[in-house]
Order: sequence, then structure tokens, then C-alpha cells
Amino acid sequence: MDERRRQALLAAVERATDGWSETDREMAAALLDVLWSVGVFERVVAVWGLGTEQATRGITGLIGLLVDAIREGRRPWLRE
Repeated sequence: MDERRRQALLAAVERATDGWSETDREMAAALLDVLWSVGVFERVVAVWGLGTEQATRGITGLIGLLVDAIREGRRPWLRE
């Protein structure tokens, strides 16, 4: 399952990142995968005390910011 998710995320990122290096594409896909994980949700709820709806909104919003950056050709880790 992990490999299928990895391949799906890489394919999605590749469609929006013409001209990016393979490393940058992999970093973008990896960051999306991490943010999408159950562990992130559980940590936001358990450690930070957010309700499940708040946690979902926050994480979904953060994923949206990363997706927007990727679509706009920005690589946040480069601080362009």
C-alpha cells in the first residue's frame, strides 16, 4: 500500500512540476504523504488538544497550501 501511495503521489506531483528535478519532485510528494498520515492527525489531536474537526481543517488547509505552491511552481523548501 505504501508503494502504491508513493507512486500515486509522485505521478500527481510530476504532472504539475515540469522542469523540477527528481529530488524536488520526490520531496514534494514525500511532504504530501507525511501531512496526509494518520500520525499527524493523531498528534494534532492528542498533543495539541484540537478537536477532530479543527485538526482536519488545519491539516487540510496546510496540504492545500503545499498543493497551491506546487501548482504555482514554488518549492517552499527553497524559500524562493
